[in-house]
Amino acid sequence: MKLVWFSHFVPYPPKGGNLQRSYNLIRQASRSYQITLVALNLLGESPKRLRSHTGELKKYCDRVEIWNLPYRWRGLRWQLEALTSPFFQDPFSCRALYSKALCSRWEQLLREHPGALLHFDSIDLALYASPAKGFRKVLNHHNCESAMAMRRAHQESNPLKKAFLSLQARKLAREEKSICAEFDSNLVVSEQDGALLRANQPSTHTHVVENGVDTGYFQPSPVQGESRTSRTQTARRAWFSESGNSLGWHSPRASRSEFPHASFRRRHATHLREIHFGKERSRSRARVSFVSASFGRQRRVKPKARRVAPIVILSIEVKLERLAYLCRASVAKRS
Repeated sequence: MKLVWFSHFVPYPPKGGNLQRSYNLIRQASRSYQITLVALNLLGESPKRLRSHTGELKKYCDRVEIWNLPYRWRGLRWQLEALTSPFFQDPFSCRALYSKALCSRWEQLLREHPGALLHFDSIDLALYASPAKGFRKVLNHHNCESAMAMRRAHQESNPLKKAFLSLQARKLAREEKSICAEFDSNLVVSEQDGALLRANQPSTHTHVVENGVDTGYFQPSPVQGESRTSRTQTARRAWFSESGNSLGWHSPRASRSEFPHASFRRRHATHLREIHFGKERSRSRARVSFVSASFGRQRRVKPKARRVAPIVILSIEVKLERLAYLCRASVAKRS
């Protein structure tokens, strides 16, 4: 079976949530499909680097084509187009990836793959959907883009940026409403994103494909010197989360009202103290030490404390769509 995968970025190297999601979906899909990958050179990478990426992606794809954007991402032309975007109906994120020349190449590729299953990796590729009528199509959503843009608008203090983001959010919502129902399936990372899409267009068919952890790459190991394990915890990193924290962290057990704007350290320090010491004793603000590993790098964060009773947390930061798993938590009391 043939699968044509259309991506708005080169899904290699798999560093970052969207890159890891797409790369691993391609890797798994290659078990059942002959994949033709068409990727846009979003980052404007050099031919040498693109050849290296192509070599890695060909381990799972029969054919890899990387096309340059109509104009450089975030370059001068891009900025001028952004300024004039309020005068156009389509979302700027879609227009920035579209050109008639690329659309002609896309039409030619579709003629070469009759009957193939098409995977559009983002709503930002919506302007390329028209030539694909008659094909079975899947649309992937790394986020509910309209909802994320609206949250960004609500948090933006600059009036001009706020107006631009609000307009972009409305345009994206209109695009989602008009195009999502045309796809046989819409892949979402959570049921919440699926519900948002269906609320906008009830005839939209959604299917949840959650982000996971590559256990072949991430292997938690015991922490030396652990006195005892308190509890294994899971935390979620929110991009522009419902709780209103831009690029913030929150624990699934922590209430939104309790930590509306708290920093990562203080929020998790409070939460873990409550777990181990109980809610009343946790107010003593025992010292908490966080150790996180992300792609081989470690960092340690120590909030200020009144008492010395460190809680040591080892976390492996899994950047599959901004997920983080606190794999082990231990408490060491100093006498």
